[in-house]
Amino acid sequence: MVKAALFALLLSLPPGGWTQAPGAGAGDSLLMPLGPRQMAMGHLGVALAEDAFSLAHNPASMALLADPTLSFMHQQWVEGISQQFIGAVWPRARRLALGASLMQVRTADFSGYDASGTKVGSIDALDLKTSLGFAAALKRWNRGSRSGGLFAGIGVSHF
Repeated sequence: MVKAALFALLLSLPPGGWTQAPGAGAGDSLLMPLGPRQMAMGHLGVALAEDAFSLAHNPASMALLADPTLSFMHQQWVEGISQQFIGAVWPRARRLALGASLMQVRTADFSGYDASGTKVGSIDALDLKTSLGFAAALKRWNRGSRSGGLFAGIGVSHF
């Protein structure tokens, strides 16, 4: 039993351990929480399907939307970090939905230094993420209900 638990723990470790080399963590800022309702629910956006944030959390839930949806978000974090999001979902033919989104994370200017410690000016950082998604309602259990059924979805993102 102990061997199985240790093996499961070993499999759950990230490939590079918990640390990364400087400059090797590009795009990590794009994993910041997304969506005000999803954040208020403890990042459980997989259960929500009422806005375009579903493309980021659960692409299959886009098939539950009955009307075209457009979502915007601006979030200001500490230390001058800001996050912007725009996403849209277009339901098609009562069973299909297409989605697209763009997210940006930007930092305020900060001082940059070379390897010898000499100040080289100011630096800012910007990460962009574009996503496309497709969803289909394969089988609905309750015709009168928005939920209940078998849904499939796929999301593709480019950092």
